[in-house]
Amino acid sequence: MTLYQYFLYYKREFFGSWTGIASHISLYKSTRLYSPDRIALLSVWILPAVSVFWFARKKDDRGIAPLGRYAAALIAGAMQFASAVGGFYSRGYLGGFQSRYYICVIAAFGLSIARMFEKGLTDSRGQSDGRLPDYRRKLLFVVVIVFVLLLFYENFIYFLLNFTGYLT
Repeated sequence: MTLYQYFLYYKREFFGSWTGIASHISLYKSTRLYSPDRIALLSVWILPAVSVFWFARKKDDRGIAPLGRYAAALIAGAMQFASAVGGFYSRGYLGGFQSRYYICVIAAFGLSIARMFEKGLTDSRGQSDGRLPDYRRKLLFVVVIVFVLLLFYENFIYFLLNFTGYLT
């Protein structure tokens, strides 16, 4: 494989293990990358970046911490990729792509996402005193509920529906 081909392989396997179960048995989701079975779990990687740019646009200093957390996760990911590439080219090893190493950043990413949604409920002066348009508050509420339900479905319910052979 060329470096680009290996990168595509690595990306597919990394996000496959992020949305599926990779253990002594592999229970990967066979759907497309951006399907309702995976989109919310994958957006946990994208929404913190949106949060960083949201705070930068609003000139809010509270965007520094999410930026640091996100940058640290990306640097760790780049180091993991470099290690995996080295293992592939020196030994032919096709592993080293496990996303389980990033479980520790889920809480930080979740806080960044929640802070972004909270910021969406405030006006340009940072006030949430009810002067926001009602449609904006309702729309954001629906988006958050759908996001949470998708996360619940993509983890627990999806497993119960599709991998019943492993439950007994």
